[in-house]
Amino acid sequence: MLSYPDSFSANQTLRVGASYLRFYLAGIFIIDTLNRHPIAQNVIKTVSWFLLFLLADALIQFIFGFDIIGYPYDGDRINGIFGDDLKLGLTISLLASFLLIQTQKSHWMLKGVAWGLLVLIILLSGSRASWVMFAVSLAGLFFFQTYNNRHLALRYGLIILIALPIGAIATYHSSYYVQQRIDQTLLLFKGDVESADIALSTRLPLWRNALVMFQDKPINGIGVRAYRDVYLQYAPDDDYYRLNKIAPTHIHQMILEVGTETGSIGLLGLLAFYFVLMKRLFKGGFTTPISAVFSIGVLAATFPINTHLALYSSFWGMLLWWLIAQHCATLGYKKAERPE
Repeated sequence: MLSYPDSFSANQTLRVGASYLRFYLAGIFIIDTLNRHPIAQNVIKTVSWFLLFLLADALIQFIFGFDIIGYPYDGDRINGIFGDDLKLGLTISLLASFLLIQTQKSHWMLKGVAWGLLVLIILLSGSRASWVMFAVSLAGLFFFQTYNNRHLALRYGLIILIALPIGAIATYHSSYYVQQRIDQTLLLFKGDVESADIALSTRLPLWRNALVMFQDKPINGIGVRAYRDVYLQYAPDDDYYRLNKIAPTHIHQMILEVGTETGSIGLLGLLAFYFVLMKRLFKGGFTTPISAVFSIGVLAATFPINTHLALYSSFWGMLLWWLIAQHCATLGYKKAERPE
């Protein structure tokens, strides 16, 4: 709300700021409710079954050319029930910790199928942000096992090191689109700006202009969700998006988005969030499987070295704050409390 007084898009900023009050009230309800341990276990089970449904639907789409409600597969990205809205990989990666930990004590065959489907569908989704999020989730799982059972952690680490390259190679050769995405990503290592911009799907102009906006409005930013309205005002004449008459909707990078739209005040708030998050994670975030599920999810969603959906969008905002509230609710769980 502090970005509202001189926002370039005051109505939009006020609307988003006011709507965020619902997350605070919903968070209080979630924290109070999930303090009852069976409810938290039921949430994890329900989300795990929902993820299995998403994975099965996406696999059907990949094999038969359409999913169970008729959305076609065009040979590029698998997107399942999300249709033209490319959010399947991001959603599955964000919630992967639910299935990873829920199945950790399952029969090895069920675990293998579930984890194999996660790897396959996330890769086929073609979303490189979801690949990074899933890698963070796997690292979080390894850390959780190391914290609680080093012998089991070693076993999981070996499985991950063997299975991931096999899955990646198999997917690379079975999907031309995934092959293109991987080859495109490797351009980052060529060392020149042009190749890096191609590798990052023309995100460099977005980030350069975000920095210019921050320099212009360093205290409280340009206003939440005002980026799309003022982009062309700050873009140089040779800007890719100006030349193609495109007004980008968001910055695709959470730290830059917070800094640009809410200024130094917002960045201080984000820094405080990361400080509290890391402190609480090491204090109790990996004590039990239940707390680890939500801790890993929050880590994956907010990992700074990644591209992101718009933080202040309704879809990503709801998922993120839902996870944060559950993370806060389950930090006090004791070791005896485990998902069944």
